[in-house]
Amino acid sequence: MPSGNVHDIRYLYTVIAGLRRRSGSLEDTPRTFEYFRKAINDYNDAKASRYGLSFRPREVNVKVVKHVVAELKDLKLIRSGNKHLVLTDDGHNVALLIERTESDELKQIFARLMLENYSIFDSF
Repeated sequence: MPSGNVHDIRYLYTVIAGLRRRSGSLEDTPRTFEYFRKAINDYNDAKASRYGLSFRPREVNVKVVKHVVAELKDLKLIRSGNKHLVLTDDGHNVALLIERTESDELKQIFARLMLENYSIFDSF
């Protein structure tokens, strides 16, 4: 069960897009988590400047990145194999939708994945 610590779906998008940029697979190392951390912090900075916020957003730490990766594993968008983080077929499809900025379809896919993979929704 995911931790619930991921409050911005774009963090999930950022990690998926980061994996896709690296051919869909990266070693499961601290360096990889640092790569994802930097990508998420860059997203936060861009969001702050887009909305004209005068303060610099608080940087995420590696713990948040680990929560994002765990959430993506729970959704079966990435998997661990041979000490690598690898996009699944669904993960590749989501990455393509992210590149095309097809937000309506992304919302539908994430809603379906949450209903299918989170035990809290078993009674629905």
